[in-house]
Amino acid sequence: MEYISLAKTRLADLKESVEDMGLYEDVSGTDGTPVQPQCQAVQDVERAVNLFESTGRISATVMEASIFRRPYFLTRFLPALLTPRVVSTFTLHSHIDMWGMPHKKMSQTSTSYIYTSSLVFPFQLPVKAGARMGFIEALKKADKIPAAQYSSYVESCQRQRQQDSRVVCLDTNDDPLEVLEVQLQKFTQLVVDGNDGEMSAQLSRVSHTLSVVLPGSPDEPIEPTVIKLHIDTPVSPELHVRVVDMILRNFCQCVLDASRANPPNKQSLWASRFVSVLHGNSQLLSSLVHRLWDLFHNQGSFLSSVHLLGLAAFVVHLHASMSHSPLVQLVPPLLSKPVPVGEVLSLALDCSTHANMLFCVRLCVAAVCYGICKGDSLPPQQQQVYIFSGLYKKLVYLIPRLLPEARRTPISAEGLGDGHQEQNLPGLWSSATNTNGTWRKAAWSLWRHAAFRQLEHTSQYRLLFSEWLVNEFRVQRSEDALTDPERQEYQQWACLELYLPRPEEQGGCGGDMKSLCSHLLGAIMDQQLTNQSLDKPDHRVPDTGTCLPDILSRLQEVVYEMEVTDGWKGRTDACDFLFELLSQRCSSGVSSAAPSVSSELSLQHTVNTWNRVLLALPAVLFVKVKAEGGRCTLDCTKLIEHINQHQRKVCSPAGVLSCHVTAHFLRGMLCASAQCSCPREGFNQAWSEISLCCPLLLTSTVHWWEHLSPVLLTLWSRLCDEEPLPEHLQLLTEALHWAHSLDKALLSPPAPALLLAASLHCAWRDCRGDSRGFGAVLTILRPEGPTEYRQVLVFLLFLGVNDYLSALLYPQERSCHKARAFCTELLSVLLDSADWLLIFQSNKQGVYQSVTMVTSDEFTRLMPWAFYNLLLQQSAELLHRAVCCPGFLHTAVLCYISLLQLFLDGHTPALTADSSEQQVEPSQILSATKQFLLRVISQSSPTALSSSQLRELETQCADLDPEVTTALSVHLDPHSLSPEMDFL
Repeated sequence: MEYISLAKTRLADLKESVEDMGLYEDVSGTDGTPVQPQCQAVQDVERAVNLFESTGRISATVMEASIFRRPYFLTRFLPALLTPRVVSTFTLHSHIDMWGMPHKKMSQTSTSYIYTSSLVFPFQLPVKAGARMGFIEALKKADKIPAAQYSSYVESCQRQRQQDSRVVCLDTNDDPLEVLEVQLQKFTQLVVDGNDGEMSAQLSRVSHTLSVVLPGSPDEPIEPTVIKLHIDTPVSPELHVRVVDMILRNFCQCVLDASRANPPNKQSLWASRFVSVLHGNSQLLSSLVHRLWDLFHNQGSFLSSVHLLGLAAFVVHLHASMSHSPLVQLVPPLLSKPVPVGEVLSLALDCSTHANMLFCVRLCVAAVCYGICKGDSLPPQQQQVYIFSGLYKKLVYLIPRLLPEARRTPISAEGLGDGHQEQNLPGLWSSATNTNGTWRKAAWSLWRHAAFRQLEHTSQYRLLFSEWLVNEFRVQRSEDALTDPERQEYQQWACLELYLPRPEEQGGCGGDMKSLCSHLLGAIMDQQLTNQSLDKPDHRVPDTGTCLPDILSRLQEVVYEMEVTDGWKGRTDACDFLFELLSQRCSSGVSSAAPSVSSELSLQHTVNTWNRVLLALPAVLFVKVKAEGGRCTLDCTKLIEHINQHQRKVCSPAGVLSCHVTAHFLRGMLCASAQCSCPREGFNQAWSEISLCCPLLLTSTVHWWEHLSPVLLTLWSRLCDEEPLPEHLQLLTEALHWAHSLDKALLSPPAPALLLAASLHCAWRDCRGDSRGFGAVLTILRPEGPTEYRQVLVFLLFLGVNDYLSALLYPQERSCHKARAFCTELLSVLLDSADWLLIFQSNKQGVYQSVTMVTSDEFTRLMPWAFYNLLLQQSAELLHRAVCCPGFLHTAVLCYISLLQLFLDGHTPALTADSSEQQVEPSQILSATKQFLLRVISQSSPTALSSSQLRELETQCADLDPEVTTALSVHLDPHSLSPEMDFL
């Protein structure tokens, strides 16, 4: 207290009043002029309210001022805080909405609808008074506001509210919702009376009331550029839903009452003005979009004909005012970018089930009929403003699907002059508004109307073949309106009679079966992506529930017809065409120079989806039969290119085609060879080419031969009763028998080295990875023996290293320890020969070049890593033998350079160690590799590298690792040493 007394005395001497100083700010303004005491108090109140809003507590500065600066607190701060304003509350309870059912809020334990709890919404002016009122209540509870001062404040607020109610409210107990309902009822009566002037005035009152009920945020623009539509969990509060339902109910009633007197083209502009009023309120517009989406997508079956007619007209006018409407962004983002309101609402109309189709066609018929009638007296370009293309396309898709008679009168330029179309506009509107009639009659009348048919010749209203396929894929077969035979009949009509003859510029195929096939194949391959695509508003439908089997059947029909008809005319057959289509899809967006993870995943998805299509088509289509010189031979060129370029890159595990794909290709070769004059010779010749140019198919056939042989042998017997089995098929069986009986010292069959190696690899796999027992058998094939045995062992080592890489990358599928032990046994046999080093040099493999076409590009890139990872885990004796192998140093440096480049490019994965769950970091691998290499270089003789090899390695290492370059020069270049450096 002594300090306070001294401080006040000193301030008095300086002619500065304590009571004029603010709580948070200096007494001087930004320009140096003093701030008025009352303005300072207002600033203090705003600062205190903001702090309370952010922290939820009264700031210590305010509490201290209420004690130590009580005169300022009572005479300046509280009067600025307790400024009179309207503060009232009203309670909203759950109600059944205007559609006769509760709002969509589902229980977690029940599938039935439940009522929501009571909600309290403050009705305040200004809007930002929410935090201010909370701050006042907190001070009241803390006994910081005198009772008399608080009572005076409340009485002032009540008087202010009564004054404002004369402007906003009627005598409705101050409930703005009741005010809005009375105003809307009055507007309905004015629409019936046709008084335009009074209608405009009443809409102004409605707009003002809406701005009070849904004032929005002060920081929010009046017309937002983008509305976020949460389709899974609507975020509109119950107050907003009640207001929206009240508006929609009133609009539907107005449409019904106005239509009794006049058709849409004879009515006033009440509907357009009504919808325009809604654009000025961002909260209301957002809630409207949410409610319409929920009604269209989830509750369509509960809407009556009257509701459908009114909502259809509302959507038409909402679309017509699109220049004033904001864009809508779906959440989660099912669309790549925000789109207009009308387009979003058309996406809400799902056509996947019978019930959804019926609701969609009823709503779209009402909307298009209303639009045609509304724009009848307008110029053609303005007429289209009232006819939304999204709803029109729904009808173009649904009416022929649900009405078979519509398929006999498709929309076409030639059909505009027939005698069946209806020109009577009142009759069209009467059929749409007749609640006692069926949707079939209204749809049939609309389908034959001239205005409807004319729109098809405008590009924006034309349903393309690709769009038709997307719609058809969304249909759930188990809940389709059509039976399986009816769906087949409809799809055949659409493909062969509607879109095949239609010109390409109009969305058809121009009479070209290849174009039809391309569309079908592209849609099938996109089907899995379509279920997750950006334009699908509903959840993913399982493959078993889509129309994929039906579209596959259409593709089979088209491909078969194309193969038969084009074959007669000598055109490009289906084999070349199908492989070309796949090649185009696989090559788009994939860079072979620097493939990214996303591009590799995209390629894998594309090929896997293609394999599903491939297995559904006849196997014989994928092997060409070529007639030359009066004899038929098999042409497997396209098949080999396809396997080497695409199938090889997506094999799982790497180096092995799937059993189904392998069997399909072999069946195709057997069936095609049956067309040759000598089937055995035709197959043997083709298989010889496969062995040389397509090693992946060869090794995969060996891998699956135990499962494939019964099926293929039966097929051959059925195709060629008298013909013995082709020699190459017999050779597969003999090679596998030799590999499994190697301990009996049987002579190897006259088979290619890769075939024998693949057979030995299968034998090792069948003995469950017992590498020690199998290693004893391998001693029979020592490199000192015939050259072909050395090649067999080198190929076998490659297959083993491929397994080792697979085990490192995918330890949950294979055992690293067993794969490494197998490679160790092979190395112990091969280390006396330099051939084993060649499989790690992709550019200098010579006779072993074919191994690069067995595994994937990823595994080929990782071979240098496998080289060091495998060697560094060997015993000292085995490692010494490897280092002494001719050409080892050259290979070791090249592998290190490749490994270093992988590390720099970020392509070296963190792989699981063999005997633990820890991850081996790439930097650790690289460090151990470099130490090993430097040790090898220091121990190598100068003759380990030729002069050209040394210069080549120094050049490649110069930029990547100067230390290795220096080591090569110092230890292996005799010209680099000088007498002055001998002491080193």
